[in-house]
Amino acid sequence: MGLHNVSVWRNGAHEFVCFSMYIYMFTYLPLIDNQKTLDSVSILAIILSGATIFTTIQTQDFPDVAGDRAIGRITLPIYAPHFSRWLTLFGIPAWSAMHCWIWGIGAICSTHVMLLGLLVGGRFFHMRTPQADSRSYVVFNVRCISIISAHKDETLTGHIFRYGSF
Repeated sequence: MGLHNVSVWRNGAHEFVCFSMYIYMFTYLPLIDNQKTLDSVSILAIILSGATIFTTIQTQDFPDVAGDRAIGRITLPIYAPHFSRWLTLFGIPAWSAMHCWIWGIGAICSTHVMLLGLLVGGRFFHMRTPQADSRSYVVFNVRCISIISAHKDETLTGHIFRYGSF
């Protein structure tokens, strides 16, 4: 068995592109701005992004376990089905909380992101049909977008919370 049968190499193309964009944004762009080295925030963002992707990449493989098994592809849900579900159950909420804490996202958006993390982790753990896994993967991606946009949204929701209106 070569690497062509391993999910991280075969199916991880979009994660690789996203991670590459993070590297570009946090390494090349600061250099254009006359920074000679990466600051600690940039380094932390790269490390957290890579760790998050590496520990949640199996979510894309849950919906198609039967198809992957039929063509002989080895994915984490095939190789370690119970471990991959437990990792997802605890990993997604943990990363949600960690990202909110590290990036200083406020209480309103943090609550939203962490509740989505709990929902996604619970869905993947308890709802194990291919159809449910497909829906859970959509919710997982909504959660990812929520984390990315939460900091911007916090500014708006903080304004609403403090002043009651726009």
